[in-house]
Amino acid sequence: MKRFFCAFFFGFVLLSGCAKQATREKQTDIVRPVGAYKVVMREFVPTVEISASILASKQVTLMAKLPAEVKKLPVVEGQFVRKGEPLVILDDKDYQLAMKQALAQREAAKAGLKAAEVAFENASSTFKRFSSLKEKEAVPDNDYEKVETGYKAAMAQLEVARAQVKLAEVGVEAARTNLEYTVVRAPFDGVVGTILVNQGDRIQVMPPTPLLLFAQISELKVVGAVVDRELGLVKEGIPCEVFVDQVLDAPIEAKVDRIDPILDPKTRAANVHVLIQNPDMKLRPFMSARIRVKGEPKKALSVPDDAIIRPDLGGSKGFVFVIKDGVAKRQEIETGLRNGAYFEVVSGLQEGVLIVRGGHTTLVDGQKVEVKEVSQ
Repeated sequence: MKRFFCAFFFGFVLLSGCAKQATREKQTDIVRPVGAYKVVMREFVPTVEISASILASKQVTLMAKLPAEVKKLPVVEGQFVRKGEPLVILDDKDYQLAMKQALAQREAAKAGLKAAEVAFENASSTFKRFSSLKEKEAVPDNDYEKVETGYKAAMAQLEVARAQVKLAEVGVEAARTNLEYTVVRAPFDGVVGTILVNQGDRIQVMPPTPLLLFAQISELKVVGAVVDRELGLVKEGIPCEVFVDQVLDAPIEAKVDRIDPILDPKTRAANVHVLIQNPDMKLRPFMSARIRVKGEPKKALSVPDDAIIRPDLGGSKGFVFVIKDGVAKRQEIETGLRNGAYFEVVSGLQEGVLIVRGGHTTLVDGQKVEVKEVSQ
Protein backbone atom coordinates (compact mmCIF):
# COMPACT_ATOMS: atom_id res chain seq x y z
CA MET A 1 0.00 0.00 0.00
CA LYS A 2 2.82 2.39 0.96
CA ARG A 3 4.64 1.60 -2.31
CA PHE A 4 1.49 2.31 -4.26
CA PHE A 5 1.04 5.70 -2.55
CA CYS A 6 4.68 6.76 -3.26
CA ALA A 7 4.38 5.74 -6.88
CA PHE A 8 1.14 7.65 -7.20
CA PHE A 9 2.67 10.79 -5.60
CA PHE A 10 5.76 10.87 -7.80
CA GLY A 11 3.62 10.28 -10.84
CA PHE A 12 1.44 13.22 -9.90
CA VAL A 13 4.47 15.51 -9.48
CA LEU A 14 5.89 14.40 -12.82
CA LEU A 15 2.60 15.03 -14.57
CA SER A 16 2.30 18.52 -12.94
CA GLY A 17 5.80 19.47 -14.07
CA CYS A 18 5.12 18.32 -17.55
CA ALA A 19 1.86 20.30 -17.56
CA LYS A 20 3.63 23.47 -16.48
CA GLN A 21 6.35 22.94 -19.09
CA ALA A 22 3.72 22.40 -21.73
CA THR A 23 1.88 25.55 -20.66
CA ARG A 24 5.12 27.56 -20.80
CA GLU A 25 6.00 26.15 -24.23
CA LYS A 26 2.51 26.97 -25.41
CA GLN A 27 2.86 30.57 -24.10
CA THR A 28 6.23 31.13 -25.79
CA ASP A 29 4.74 29.93 -29.08
CA ILE A 30 2.31 32.83 -29.03
CA VAL A 31 3.67 35.69 -31.15
CA ARG A 32 3.23 38.96 -29.30
CA PRO A 33 3.44 42.37 -31.01
CA VAL A 34 5.98 44.64 -29.32
CA GLY A 35 7.77 47.91 -29.78
CA ALA A 36 11.55 47.87 -29.97
CA TYR A 37 14.49 50.14 -29.22
CA LYS A 38 17.84 49.93 -30.95
CA VAL A 39 20.72 50.31 -28.51
CA VAL A 40 23.10 52.89 -29.92
CA MET A 41 26.00 55.00 -28.71
CA ARG A 42 24.81 58.51 -28.09
CA GLU A 43 26.23 61.66 -26.59
CA PHE A 44 24.51 62.65 -23.41
CA VAL A 45 25.20 64.69 -20.32
CA PRO A 46 25.26 62.62 -17.15
CA THR A 47 23.02 64.29 -14.58
CA VAL A 48 22.62 63.71 -10.89
CA GLU A 49 19.44 64.93 -9.19
CA ILE A 50 19.81 65.25 -5.42
CA SER A 51 16.86 65.76 -3.10
CA ALA A 52 17.94 68.37 -0.57
CA SER A 53 16.91 70.66 2.27
CA ILE A 54 17.68 74.34 2.75
CA LEU A 55 19.44 75.18 6.00
CA ALA A 56 20.63 78.40 7.58
CA SER A 57 24.31 78.97 6.84
CA LYS A 58 24.71 80.07 10.45
CA GLN A 59 22.33 79.45 13.34
CA VAL A 60 22.81 80.08 17.06
CA THR A 61 20.84 79.71 20.26
CA LEU A 62 21.45 82.92 22.19
CA MET A 63 22.02 82.70 25.95
CA ALA A 64 22.23 85.36 28.64
CA LYS A 65 25.67 85.89 30.22
CA LEU A 66 24.29 87.06 33.57
CA PRO A 67 21.19 86.47 35.71
CA ALA A 68 18.42 89.03 35.38
CA GLU A 69 14.76 89.50 34.59
CA VAL A 70 13.56 89.93 30.99
CA LYS A 71 12.55 93.57 30.80
CA LYS A 72 11.66 93.87 27.12
CA LEU A 73 11.52 91.88 23.88
CA PRO A 74 11.94 94.45 21.08
CA VAL A 75 11.71 91.86 18.25
CA VAL A 76 9.20 89.33 16.95
CA GLU A 77 9.69 85.95 15.35
CA GLY A 78 10.60 86.18 11.66
CA GLN A 79 11.92 89.77 11.95
CA PHE A 80 15.10 90.64 10.08
CA VAL A 81 17.66 92.29 12.35
CA ARG A 82 21.00 93.93 11.60
CA LYS A 83 24.17 93.02 13.47
CA GLY A 84 24.34 94.81 16.84
CA GLU A 85 20.62 95.58 17.14
CA PRO A 86 18.97 94.57 20.45
CA LEU A 87 17.09 91.28 20.66
CA VAL A 88 16.45 90.90 24.39
CA ILE A 89 16.70 93.64 27.04
CA LEU A 90 17.26 92.55 30.65
CA ASP A 91 16.55 94.52 33.82
CA ASP A 92 19.77 96.45 34.56
CA LYS A 93 18.99 98.08 37.94
CA ASP A 94 21.43 95.92 39.89
CA TYR A 95 24.12 96.39 37.26
CA GLN A 96 23.62 100.17 37.17
CA LEU A 97 24.23 100.20 40.93
CA ALA A 98 27.28 98.00 40.48
CA MET A 99 28.57 100.45 37.88
CA LYS A 100 28.11 103.42 40.24
CA GLN A 101 29.89 101.51 42.99
CA ALA A 102 32.79 100.65 40.70
CA LEU A 103 33.12 104.30 39.60
CA ALA A 104 33.11 105.44 43.25
CA GLN A 105 35.76 102.91 44.15
CA ARG A 106 37.87 104.12 41.25
CA GLU A 107 37.58 107.73 42.45
CA ALA A 108 38.55 106.68 45.97
CA ALA A 109 41.53 104.79 44.60
CA LYS A 110 42.62 107.81 42.55
CA ALA A 111 42.34 110.03 45.65
CA GLY A 112 44.42 107.54 47.60
CA LEU A 113 46.99 107.58 44.83
CA LYS A 114 47.27 111.38 44.98
CA ALA A 115 47.77 111.25 48.75
CA ALA A 116 50.40 108.57 48.34
CA GLU A 117 52.20 110.63 45.69
CA VAL A 118 52.31 113.67 47.98
CA ALA A 119 53.55 111.56 50.89
CA PHE A 120 56.19 109.96 48.71
CA GLU A 121 57.31 113.34 47.35
CA ASN A 122 57.75 114.67 50.93
CA ALA A 123 59.54 111.53 52.07
CA SER A 124 61.78 111.61 49.02
CA SER A 125 62.74 115.24 49.65
CA THR A 126 63.51 114.53 53.30
CA PHE A 127 65.49 111.43 52.42
CA LYS A 128 67.62 113.35 49.91
CA ARG A 129 68.37 116.03 52.51
CA PHE A 130 69.32 113.49 55.16
CA SER A 131 71.42 111.56 52.67
CA SER A 132 73.43 114.72 52.01
CA LEU A 133 73.89 115.27 55.75
CA LYS A 134 74.83 111.63 56.18
CA GLU A 135 77.69 112.08 53.73
CA LYS A 136 78.93 115.00 55.80
CA GLU A 137 78.40 112.99 59.02
CA ALA A 138 76.18 115.80 60.24
CA VAL A 139 73.21 113.63 61.29
CA PRO A 140 72.95 110.82 63.80
CA ASP A 141 72.59 107.30 62.36
CA ASN A 142 69.30 106.71 64.17
CA ASP A 143 67.71 109.80 62.63
CA TYR A 144 68.95 108.84 59.18
CA GLU A 145 67.59 105.29 59.48
CA LYS A 146 64.17 106.59 60.54
CA VAL A 147 64.06 108.87 57.49
CA GLU A 148 65.21 106.05 55.22
CA THR A 149 62.55 103.72 56.62
CA GLY A 150 59.87 106.38 56.12
CA TYR A 151 61.03 106.88 52.53
CA LYS A 152 60.79 103.18 51.77
CA ALA A 153 57.38 102.94 53.40
CA ALA A 154 56.14 105.91 51.34
CA MET A 155 57.44 104.22 48.17
CA ALA A 156 55.61 101.00 49.09
CA GLN A 157 52.41 102.89 49.81
CA LEU A 158 52.68 104.58 46.40
CA GLU A 159 52.94 101.20 44.67
CA VAL A 160 49.95 99.92 46.61
CA ALA A 161 47.95 103.02 45.66
CA ARG A 162 48.83 102.55 42.00
CA ALA A 163 47.75 98.89 42.15
CA GLN A 164 44.48 99.88 43.79
CA VAL A 165 43.77 102.31 40.95
CA LYS A 166 44.44 99.54 38.40
CA LEU A 167 42.17 97.19 40.34
CA ALA A 168 39.46 99.84 40.45
CA GLU A 169 39.82 100.34 36.66
CA VAL A 170 39.29 96.60 36.19
CA GLY A 171 36.22 96.81 38.42
CA VAL A 172 34.80 99.62 36.31
CA GLU A 173 35.47 97.66 33.11
CA ALA A 174 33.82 94.55 34.57
CA ALA A 175 30.79 96.58 35.69
CA ARG A 176 30.56 98.22 32.24
CA THR A 177 30.77 94.82 30.53
CA ASN A 178 28.01 93.40 32.72
CA LEU A 179 25.90 96.45 31.97
CA GLU A 180 26.40 95.85 28.26
CA TYR A 181 25.43 92.20 28.73
CA THR A 182 21.97 93.30 29.89
CA VAL A 183 21.22 93.99 26.22
CA VAL A 184 21.53 90.83 24.10
CA ARG A 185 22.37 91.94 20.58
CA ALA A 186 22.33 90.28 17.16
CA PRO A 187 25.74 88.67 16.50
CA PHE A 188 25.27 89.06 12.74
CA ASP A 189 22.65 90.11 10.19
CA GLY A 190 19.87 87.56 10.45
CA VAL A 191 16.32 86.57 11.23
CA VAL A 192 14.76 85.94 14.62
CA GLY A 193 13.64 82.34 14.96
CA THR A 194 11.75 80.94 17.93
CA ILE A 195 11.67 83.23 20.97
CA LEU A 196 12.06 81.00 24.03
CA VAL A 197 11.36 83.49 26.87
CA ASN A 198 8.65 85.94 27.86
CA GLN A 199 8.77 89.39 29.40
CA GLY A 200 9.19 89.04 33.15
CA ASP A 201 10.96 85.66 33.04
CA ARG A 202 13.93 85.26 35.37
CA ILE A 203 17.05 84.33 33.43
CA GLN A 204 19.63 81.98 34.92
CA VAL A 205 23.20 81.32 33.86
CA MET A 206 23.76 78.01 35.69
CA PRO A 207 22.35 76.21 33.81
CA PRO A 208 22.04 78.83 31.08
CA THR A 209 18.57 79.86 29.95
CA PRO A 210 18.11 79.83 26.12
CA LEU A 211 16.64 83.14 24.97
CA LEU A 212 15.91 82.69 21.26
CA LEU A 213 17.06 81.10 18.02
CA PHE A 214 18.78 83.39 15.54
CA ALA A 215 19.79 82.49 11.98
CA GLN A 216 21.62 84.02 9.07
CA ILE A 217 19.57 83.50 5.90
CA SER A 218 21.08 86.04 3.50
CA GLU A 219 23.30 83.09 2.62
CA LEU A 220 21.89 79.57 2.89
CA LYS A 221 23.17 76.02 2.76
CA VAL A 222 21.50 73.43 0.55
CA VAL A 223 22.31 69.92 1.77
CA GLY A 224 21.41 66.63 0.12
CA ALA A 225 22.72 63.06 0.02
CA VAL A 226 24.29 61.52 -3.08
CA VAL A 227 24.74 57.73 -3.30
CA ASP A 228 28.18 56.20 -3.74
CA ARG A 229 27.72 55.17 -7.38
CA GLU A 230 27.08 58.83 -8.34
CA LEU A 231 29.87 60.38 -6.26
CA GLY A 232 32.26 60.19 -9.20
CA LEU A 233 30.24 62.87 -10.96
CA VAL A 234 29.90 65.23 -8.00
CA LYS A 235 33.09 67.10 -7.13
CA GLU A 236 33.83 70.10 -4.96
CA GLY A 237 33.86 73.35 -6.90
CA ILE A 238 31.89 72.19 -9.95
CA PRO A 239 28.85 74.19 -11.14
CA CYS A 240 25.38 73.03 -10.19
CA GLU A 241 21.78 74.26 -10.20
CA VAL A 242 19.49 74.54 -7.19
CA PHE A 243 15.74 74.27 -7.76
CA VAL A 244 13.19 75.51 -5.22
CA ASP A 245 10.06 74.94 -7.27
CA GLN A 246 7.56 76.12 -4.67
CA VAL A 247 9.10 79.62 -4.57
CA LEU A 248 11.34 80.23 -7.60
CA ASP A 249 10.53 79.94 -11.30
CA ALA A 250 14.17 79.54 -12.35
CA PRO A 251 17.08 77.60 -10.83
CA ILE A 252 19.87 79.25 -8.84
CA GLU A 253 23.31 78.90 -10.35
CA ALA A 254 25.81 77.79 -7.71
CA LYS A 255 28.83 75.58 -7.02
CA VAL A 256 29.34 72.53 -4.86
CA ASP A 257 30.97 73.87 -1.70
CA ARG A 258 32.00 70.59 -0.09
CA ILE A 259 31.24 66.88 0.18
CA ASP A 260 31.27 65.02 3.47
CA PRO A 261 34.32 62.73 3.56
CA ILE A 262 32.49 59.88 5.31
CA LEU A 263 29.46 58.07 3.87
CA ASP A 264 26.47 57.00 5.89
CA PRO A 265 26.97 53.24 6.38
CA LYS A 266 23.23 52.56 6.11
CA THR A 267 22.47 54.52 2.94
CA ARG A 268 25.93 54.45 1.30
CA ALA A 269 25.50 58.15 0.65
CA ALA A 270 27.47 61.32 1.45
CA ASN A 271 26.03 64.77 2.07
CA VAL A 272 26.69 67.42 -0.57
CA HIS A 273 26.77 71.07 0.58
CA VAL A 274 25.95 74.01 -1.72
CA LEU A 275 25.98 77.68 -0.68
CA ILE A 276 23.41 80.01 -2.26
CA GLN A 277 22.61 83.69 -1.84
CA ASN A 278 19.17 84.83 -0.66
CA PRO A 279 19.09 88.60 -1.28
CA ASP A 280 15.31 89.00 -1.42
CA MET A 281 14.73 86.65 1.55
CA LYS A 282 12.23 84.48 -0.35
CA LEU A 283 13.91 81.30 0.81
CA ARG A 284 13.62 79.97 4.34
CA PRO A 285 15.44 77.24 6.28
CA PHE A 286 14.00 73.71 5.98
CA MET A 287 12.37 74.31 2.59
CA SER A 288 12.81 71.35 0.24
CA ALA A 289 15.03 71.77 -2.82
CA ARG A 290 16.79 69.86 -5.59
CA ILE A 291 20.44 70.02 -6.57
CA ARG A 292 21.22 69.19 -10.19
CA VAL A 293 24.80 68.41 -11.15
CA LYS A 294 25.75 67.91 -14.79
CA GLY A 295 28.87 66.11 -15.94
CA GLU A 296 30.89 66.38 -19.11
CA PRO A 297 29.16 65.13 -22.29
CA LYS A 298 30.27 61.62 -23.20
CA LYS A 299 29.47 58.75 -25.56
CA ALA A 300 27.73 55.84 -23.88
CA LEU A 301 25.19 53.14 -24.52
CA SER A 302 21.83 54.16 -23.19
CA VAL A 303 18.46 52.49 -22.84
CA PRO A 304 15.11 54.05 -22.01
CA ASP A 305 13.90 53.70 -18.46
CA ASP A 306 10.56 52.25 -19.57
CA ALA A 307 12.34 49.26 -21.21
CA ILE A 308 14.00 48.16 -17.95
CA ILE A 309 12.37 45.83 -15.45
CA ARG A 310 13.87 46.29 -11.97
CA PRO A 311 13.10 43.72 -9.27
CA ASP A 312 14.75 46.12 -6.82
CA LEU A 313 13.18 49.53 -7.38
CA GLY A 314 15.82 52.23 -7.27
CA GLY A 315 18.64 49.73 -7.72
CA SER A 316 21.21 49.74 -10.50
CA LYS A 317 20.50 46.19 -11.70
CA GLY A 318 17.60 44.99 -13.80
CA PHE A 319 16.84 43.17 -17.02
CA VAL A 320 15.54 43.80 -20.54
CA PHE A 321 14.32 41.53 -23.33
CA VAL A 322 16.75 41.29 -26.26
CA ILE A 323 15.13 40.48 -29.61
CA LYS A 324 16.97 38.01 -31.83
CA ASP A 325 15.50 36.00 -34.68
CA GLY A 326 11.97 36.93 -33.57
CA VAL A 327 12.49 35.70 -30.00
CA ALA A 328 12.71 37.83 -26.84
CA LYS A 329 15.43 36.62 -24.47
CA ARG A 330 15.82 37.97 -20.96
CA GLN A 331 19.14 39.82 -20.46
CA GLU A 332 20.51 41.07 -17.14
CA ILE A 333 21.97 44.59 -17.28
CA GLU A 334 23.53 47.12 -14.94
CA THR A 335 22.76 50.80 -15.33
CA GLY A 336 24.69 53.89 -14.34
CA LEU A 337 23.82 57.56 -14.43
CA ARG A 338 20.48 58.87 -15.54
CA ASN A 339 19.90 61.49 -18.19
CA GLY A 340 16.24 62.36 -18.53
CA ALA A 341 14.36 59.28 -19.72
CA TYR A 342 17.54 57.28 -20.44
CA PHE A 343 20.01 55.31 -18.36
CA GLU A 344 23.63 54.64 -19.14
CA VAL A 345 24.31 50.94 -19.71
CA VAL A 346 27.31 49.86 -17.65
CA SER A 347 27.18 46.19 -18.64
CA GLY A 348 24.97 43.59 -20.29
CA LEU A 349 24.30 45.05 -23.76
CA GLN A 350 26.14 45.80 -26.96
CA GLU A 351 25.59 48.48 -29.54
CA GLY A 352 23.05 47.69 -32.25
CA VAL A 353 20.97 45.07 -30.46
CA LEU A 354 17.21 45.39 -30.35
CA ILE A 355 15.41 45.35 -27.01
CA VAL A 356 11.70 45.29 -26.29
CA ARG A 357 10.21 48.67 -25.45
CA GLY A 358 6.48 48.42 -24.97
CA GLY A 359 4.61 45.23 -24.18
CA HIS A 360 7.55 43.70 -22.29
CA THR A 361 5.86 43.43 -18.89
CA THR A 362 3.84 40.35 -19.95
CA LEU A 363 6.66 38.58 -21.81
CA VAL A 364 8.40 35.42 -20.67
CA ASP A 365 11.92 34.36 -21.54
CA GLY A 366 11.92 32.86 -25.05
CA GLN A 367 8.66 34.49 -26.11
CA LYS A 368 8.14 34.85 -29.84
CA VAL A 369 7.58 38.48 -30.77
CA GLU A 370 6.75 40.60 -33.78
CA VAL A 371 8.36 44.04 -33.89
CA LYS A 372 5.83 46.68 -34.86
CA GLU A 373 7.98 49.81 -34.40
CA VAL A 374 11.70 50.52 -33.77
CA SER A 375 12.93 53.66 -32.00
CA GLN A 376 16.40 54.82 -31.08
